[in-house]
Amino acid sequence: MALKQLAKYDVRFSVSLMQSAIVGNYQGVTYPDTPVRYEQWKRSNPGTREETPTVSPITDIDNLYND
Repeated sequence: MALKQLAKYDVRFSVSLMQSAIVGNYQGVTYPDTPVRYEQWKRSNPGTREETPTVSPITDIDNLYND
């Protein structure tokens, strides 16, 4: 479920959320303010561009245990 939540964000931002959650021993990786924090992160990282993946990671995750 956490990977599905993170899939809508840039990979580098998602990794930073995961690192914070691990270090802080949090129970989740996204919170109500995450979209706002993401917009702030994008503004402070001007080289960031959103790309559409060629393979949907969500589809792959959903099918991971169905094989």
